[in-house]
Amino acid sequence: MKKLLALLFSLFFLTSPSVFANDISDFQIEGISIGDSLLDYMTEDEIMSNKMNYLSGERKYYVAGPGNLKFKNFDSIEFYLKQNDKDFIIQLFVGFDFINNFNDCKTKKGEIERSIKSTLSNAAREDFGTIAHTFDKSGKSTTTGTAFWLNDGFARVECTIWSDAIKNEYPSWKDSLSLNIGKNEVNQWFLDGYK
Repeated sequence: MKKLLALLFSLFFLTSPSVFANDISDFQIEGISIGDSLLDYMTEDEIMSNKMNYLSGERKYYVAGPGNLKFKNFDSIEFYLKQNDKDFIIQLFVGFDFINNFNDCKTKKGEIERSIKSTLSNAAREDFGTIAHTFDKSGKSTTTGTAFWLNDGFARVECTIWSDAIKNEYPSWKDSLSLNIGKNEVNQWFLDGYK
């Protein structure tokens, strides 16, 4: 992997003024926060041309890829935006570090969790164990995750292993260690079936 993601987290949380914050917009990935306008980093044309059509039909949220944005600590980042929001406010973002080995992913995930727990002692922690990923209706894709809940949002660390069928349908999707930071309402949208 490019860099040890746990080191990134340790350095970020230990040097950030948001360590003791309870507002999800105080957290950043690569200098980008929840509640920022994606227009601060990309043009509207770039956002729309990097729209990722994971799901057919109109949905409450859509995903924009990173376009030409370059990242120091992640292989890729995706941005979740509300449909018809002319301000392009970031509701959730996911940083991905692509993996080749599930055991290495679980080790690094654990290091990140310990770092989050030590700096967000008031956040409620929830371990999901290994479960079927909700996107894959076959139940063959799995995710092993832990979430840290704040009043208005969450941070979630996951190891995701996609089924061969999903990888065939979405060739750019890779097994990954991911860091999700977003608003609770987006998480509810995931749980409600991405509608």
